[in-house]
Amino acid sequence: LSTGDLEYGSMVASEHGYHQLSSLIASHGGGCGELIKEQIESWRRSGTVETIPPTLLRIYKLLSGDLSFEEQLYAKGERSVEWQRRLSMLLVFGKAPDGKPYSLATLLKKYDTDVRMGIAPFPSSRFTDSGEECLLYRLLRLCPSISAGAATTKALVDVISPRGHVSSDHDVAFAFHLSVILSSVGCCLELSEKDKSWLYDTYVAQLLDDGSWDSAVQIMLTSMGEQTEAWQFVAAKTIVLKSYVDCSKH
Repeated sequence: LSTGDLEYGSMVASEHGYHQLSSLIASHGGGCGELIKEQIESWRRSGTVETIPPTLLRIYKLLSGDLSFEEQLYAKGERSVEWQRRLSMLLVFGKAPDGKPYSLATLLKKYDTDVRMGIAPFPSSRFTDSGEECLLYRLLRLCPSISAGAATTKALVDVISPRGHVSSDHDVAFAFHLSVILSSVGCCLELSEKDKSWLYDTYVAQLLDDGSWDSAVQIMLTSMGEQTEAWQFVAAKTIVLKSYVDCSKH
């Protein structure tokens, strides 16, 4: 359920003999959540809720759109889920203050608030313990602006930081290609000349170290703006002069 796969969740519940729960999962939506919330409240008033197994009550509360159980588990450090599943729960089962489903922008705002309150896990990268946000979460932040065709105040250098998606600060292969894509979209503050030069030089050094000098030339001539700059042509020519070997002479 935490991944939003209601069909599979319904099937698992049925296989374990929870046929009524299976039906509730399959019919999620259309006011079903409100009915479950009313039933839970009725159980609470009558004291019946104390007889319901915590794991089953957790599912009922999730289906009702009440994530307080998940928030309490995380606050206590007990049986919580990773941030991707927690965000998915909020998206699939949660409701905005106006009672409507969350938009992506309001979803992320709500999740950021929950993180600050200590009731949801920080969207950290699985590659590092440095406290950096995962690249996936950084990209989600950009989606509302991209959809609206508007720029954000988010710096591109922060979005593509390698710590968000690889274990080494010096592996910039993916960061380079991502920066080219996002630069063309124009959704972030551009790289400074210093950061851009570092990114080119580091990725080219990686390729040269692997013996892929021809790929290094292609990368050096790749533009992150309207056109390739003069220094890139000079650098590409230098790579060719240092690396090219005419095999016909050997």
